[in-house]
Amino acid sequence: MIPVLIGIIASVTMPGLSSSEAVVPAMAIEHLHPIGVAVFVGAILAAIMSSCDSALLACASITGRNLLPLILHEPSDKRTLLVARIAIPVYGITAILVALKSQVVFDVMIDANIVGLCAGVVPFFLAVWWKKANRSGALAAMFAGFGAWLISRSVAPELPGDLIGLGVSLVTMLVVSSLTQKFDPPRQVVDIDGNPVELTNRLGTLPILKKGSDRI
Repeated sequence: MIPVLIGIIASVTMPGLSSSEAVVPAMAIEHLHPIGVAVFVGAILAAIMSSCDSALLACASITGRNLLPLILHEPSDKRTLLVARIAIPVYGITAILVALKSQVVFDVMIDANIVGLCAGVVPFFLAVWWKKANRSGALAAMFAGFGAWLISRSVAPELPGDLIGLGVSLVTMLVVSSLTQKFDPPRQVVDIDGNPVELTNRLGTLPILKKGSDRI
């Protein structure tokens, strides 16, 4: 709520700002001592760097641990580490190019959440709630949902591309998973230690719905 309150105050006390993203820095420069401004800017940069390095490491880990085995069968730890290290500057440069093209933080945040909605929501939920969900369907749903969003954004930007991508992702996973059951059967859901998890009661996977739960 603090940034919201700062924005409301700035809209009254500093109505001449050309960009909403300049509200917080302008308020700091206007009301803080130069030393306070330096500390404030340093805190913002520290928070940004902390978030960026976590995001880069997460993307690199996913590339090495999850995507590389799809290309190479049982890659060695050395190769996995090498791919992860190469992925870090690649993703970093890509993020910089996207930021330079957008130049509006809010738009980048919206697009990032839309990508997650179109590419990740359907595979994530159906992997738990649908017994026929398999890897082929999940991968197809991710690419189809993301592609549908990109196409709708370019061809018909007035349409809700996020909902179109979500719908395409859902239909794609249902169809592809159903058609690939023989050569890509659904895998057993396992916990973090690799132990199989029996999901006989799928609603029971939610703690709030478990019988006798203290949260009810």
